[in-house]
Amino acid sequence: MNETIQSRGKLAVMLLGASAALPVVLRVLPSIPYAGMVATLLQFVGVIVFLMWLHATTRYLGTSVPTRFSPGMAVGGWFIPFANFVLPALSFGDVYKRSTGRSAGLVGLWWALYLVSTVLTGVSGTMGAQYAGSSGATVLMAVSWLNLIVHTGAFGLWAFLVKESTQPSVAGSAVTA
Repeated sequence: MNETIQSRGKLAVMLLGASAALPVVLRVLPSIPYAGMVATLLQFVGVIVFLMWLHATTRYLGTSVPTRFSPGMAVGGWFIPFANFVLPALSFGDVYKRSTGRSAGLVGLWWALYLVSTVLTGVSGTMGAQYAGSSGATVLMAVSWLNLIVHTGAFGLWAFLVKESTQPSVAGSAVTA
């Protein structure tokens, strides 16, 4: 892979990995000022860098063998209503499979965890406003902890998949420059 893809991949791995770890740190040390804003900003920047990496990698892989998605569609699929429930996993799965030579099954697991985390984040945010200080606080705490586990798994696996897709395969099946 070329140097741009390598550097974007490394940066995406660092940011996505930090997005996986920071919520755990915030549970242990909840009184850090502005930590929630920092976590959100890290996650936002991590996704942007990932999309830049995905575009460059799809373009690079498409130079030798046509990919299932154009670079624009690999990124744009994240923003098309309803299609964005499927296209991101398909485009990333294609990149993962072509760059590592392995099955894209882990990408499907990552996508399922990511979608569940997104739903749990919305549910816990809605419940937080409704149940703060009531008997529903126990349910809110359980949903919040479940979200922490799923979010950490989703972002940790995401960082792992980008790392695996960026470095050449041990078996030599990855496309390299």
